[in-house]
Amino acid sequence: MSTEPLKNMKFSAVNGVEQKAPLNESNSFKKAPENLRSLSTVSGPRQSASGPRTSFQTRSSSTSLRPGCLAVKAFSAPDPGLRKSGNIAPLAKARSNMELALSKQFSSNARTTRKSTSQSFIDSRRREDALIQNTSCLTDDRKPRARITSVGKGVPQGHGEARIEREQRRQSHPPYTPEFVKQLRKKSSLSRGMAQGMKEAQSKQQTFPNHLPDIVRQEELLSPVTNDADSDSGSETEMENRLRDALEFLLFPPQASNDDESQRALNQVHCSLRSGRHCPSRRLERFLREIYRAMEDYEEEHEVQERACVVLGKIAQDMPSAQPTIADTGGVKQIMKAIQRYKKLDALQDKGIFALMSLTRDAAARNCILEERGVECVLRAMVEFQDVRTILKNGASTLCNLASASEVGKERIGRVDGIDTIINAMNRHETDVELQTCCCLALRNITYGSTTNQWIAGRAFALDSLIRLMKNFSKDTNVQYQGCWALANICSQDPGNKDRAGGGELIETCLAAMENNMSQTHVVEKSLSVLSNISDKNLDNQVRIKKAGGTRLILKALEGYRSNETIVIRACSAIRFLCFSRENRDEVFECGGLKLLTRILGDGEDVPAIAESAILALGNAICDHKEGKKLVGRYGGIATIADVMSKHLDHEGIQENCSLALRNLSDSDELNSRLLGDSGAIDMAVYAMMGYPQNAQIQEQSCAMMFNIAFFDHNLRTMKELAVANVVEHAKEFHNNNPDVRFQALALLQILQSRDDQTSPTKIRSMGKFQSSQTRRKYPQT
Repeated sequence: MSTEPLKNMKFSAVNGVEQKAPLNESNSFKKAPENLRSLSTVSGPRQSASGPRTSFQTRSSSTSLRPGCLAVKAFSAPDPGLRKSGNIAPLAKARSNMELALSKQFSSNARTTRKSTSQSFIDSRRREDALIQNTSCLTDDRKPRARITSVGKGVPQGHGEARIEREQRRQSHPPYTPEFVKQLRKKSSLSRGMAQGMKEAQSKQQTFPNHLPDIVRQEELLSPVTNDADSDSGSETEMENRLRDALEFLLFPPQASNDDESQRALNQVHCSLRSGRHCPSRRLERFLREIYRAMEDYEEEHEVQERACVVLGKIAQDMPSAQPTIADTGGVKQIMKAIQRYKKLDALQDKGIFALMSLTRDAAARNCILEERGVECVLRAMVEFQDVRTILKNGASTLCNLASASEVGKERIGRVDGIDTIINAMNRHETDVELQTCCCLALRNITYGSTTNQWIAGRAFALDSLIRLMKNFSKDTNVQYQGCWALANICSQDPGNKDRAGGGELIETCLAAMENNMSQTHVVEKSLSVLSNISDKNLDNQVRIKKAGGTRLILKALEGYRSNETIVIRACSAIRFLCFSRENRDEVFECGGLKLLTRILGDGEDVPAIAESAILALGNAICDHKEGKKLVGRYGGIATIADVMSKHLDHEGIQENCSLALRNLSDSDELNSRLLGDSGAIDMAVYAMMGYPQNAQIQEQSCAMMFNIAFFDHNLRTMKELAVANVVEHAKEFHNNNPDVRFQALALLQILQSRDDQTSPTKIRSMGKFQSSQTRRKYPQT
């Protein structure tokens, strides 16, 4: 229903139901004059002995009034002057209409009741007409006196107006109080319909706050929706207009504008580009086209170019999803054109490099920048403006991102002297920690996995710059972390860089970083990587690390982070390379490292990476160390190694390293030899030889281990039961050109053939469950 007729309405409670009543209420009983209020009476229901007569009975027709006596209902006559006019017809008509409405509302379903009600209504009309004729002569202001000669049934005879009113009020309805009037309104059809309509309107308003009326004007249908929800074409057009206005303000700001207004305009751009349901990607493309058109139209205005670069950079920085769109629509080309056009303008170079840096988070944008020779432009700006730190920071960050996971980017940066430019920036601004960190990140990514860039960085004194950076900011955890990572990458594959690391203060710097940040997992991890890389195949560095206390510190980190897989792998790798030195093997034995390595191997035997690294460290730590071998056997290391081999039968590296460790443990004493036979090490060695016949290292080490323990009768019988002679004979023929495998195989065959004992077929058949399909084809069961 329409809401227009309800504007001039108010709420008034009627028996708990909210209902609207007109403001211009004129029939309120409270507004009636006092003299009329006292005369308001209505006859009530009366039951006679002969049966129901009528529901609403008026006064008896025998009532006689003196001239001037008025006893009719006067609640609908608000004007007291009506008594003077003598026009009483409206009063009678109002009363008859109300009684008619009440009789229709409260009539019974019975036919007799309807007839009696109609007859009562007719009688009341006749009595009213007679009453009007008797009182038509009322023209003065005298107060009349009433004397009733005869009254209806049940009313005693007497004189006095007060007694007559008391008797009539006792036999009638209650007087017309406001509550009674409200009840009458509620029972009327009009009021009931209005209440029902208002109730439905209120329920709709509570359920659907934004529900439009059923009947609306044409201008309301055509007016656009201006709320936050982008629901129609009007709001889309308005949003594009706001975008255009914001872009005009950003590219062509007035002279009185400030940074806050520009930031608000930029926020408006971001909100408009992100919100809405009408394809925000198309809106973004149209917005970018406007920027490109402005850059093309105002090529001679460098300020417009600067502001356009800032807008593109902010959009790419705050909306990563917009980066490929900017690259595909030609945004990189426009930025590069502006940078190349104004080479001598530092402000534009700064804004252009900032835009490129913001775009390098996306792979497609990185490729586009490389195709447009963005690396050369960035390096030229860094060389031209060496004192502008923002250009150096953003340029280093851009090169860092371009080299990330891109071999083409790394190669191009190294070929055009990008590493030298970065190191020069570090040497020129030693106190700027943010710039130093950006350059360190760039070196880390550029040298990762590239031997050429590692060689270039080493000869450009990158190690010295990084060591100086870590010493100057020794309390900065991020600097220590990034510095160690860059050092680990530079020294990973180049032997010359490993030698340079030992000649300077790199070892002491890395150990200090690990000791001072022992609670920082990432710093400890990268420090261990540096020590592992520089000690690989470099005996001098192994000795220097031991003298600087590095071995004990590595074991301390290993003990503290036994549950950290990455640190365990890095620490075991460092111990593996350090144990090529006899001094470090003694250091590990004295510090309780063998027991720690055995426990770590047992805890991580289900993880292949931990098992392999721990086996390598343990095997090197006991090499040529008789006391260490005995100690590992007593700690249960032999049984642990056999269990690791049985759990990783498909891992060739673990089988090879375990074979090497078992060989080292076999030439110590009689107890280890017996433990090797009892723990199932012979069985696992045979399985490894049969499973990987092409691996010469497994064949050599397994033959050597079994040769060392074959002097005991129990072990020799086990070998003959497993038909080891056949397996060794096959390995000798398969590796006939390998002298080491051939020598170990011949020695073991000589011992096995010294005693002619029958081989047990049960043991041979039990080996089938450990063999793959390929192994079974080469070694069929007998």
